[in-house]
Amino acid sequence: GIRDRDVTGVQTCALPIFHLDRESAVHAWIATTAGLLSGIVYTTARLVRFGRIEAMLVWALVLVSASSLFWQSVPETKTVGAISILLCVAAAAWHDDHPLPDWALVTVAAVSLSMTVSNFMAGLALLVVTRPVRRAAQLAVNAFFVVSVLQVVQNFVTQPSDVIVMENAVRPDTIGKIDEIDATETEEA
Repeated sequence: GIRDRDVTGVQTCALPIFHLDRESAVHAWIATTAGLLSGIVYTTARLVRFGRIEAMLVWALVLVSASSLFWQSVPETKTVGAISILLCVAAAAWHDDHPLPDWALVTVAAVSLSMTVSNFMAGLALLVVTRPVRRAAQLAVNAFFVVSVLQVVQNFVTQPSDVIVMENAVRPDTIGKIDEIDATETEEA
């Protein structure tokens, strides 16, 4: 099936849509995320008022850093996480000259939340620097709602992981025995 474990979620969803084999999907993922990171790094540097030379220097340093070379060479979500944080910084910088509407701020904050809660800190910072605190709190709740609704939709499109919702996975006596629990639950069903 299309949900083999050696291909991550985004590439798995892309296989039937773009008619790609596994290797091509991974290559497309790596190239797309590297290109997006390159573009957002340069754009963010220019938005925070670096000159062209300085922005190109920052861009080059990011792309040749050990972290970038490691994470961009594997089909992982670390690069997308970095992009989501940089989107928050770019949106805050853009907001200085061109005020952003609430829906745009909620969208950027939701993108940061869709990666990890720690990435959402950048989204929260964006909301706080662009709106009064009470309005920022409301927009943060709106972003959380958007991500929650999209997570439900995602569960219909992709197969959710059973480990997160398994009751036995959080009991101390089951640590390291997930395969046994899976086998037991399969037999019971």
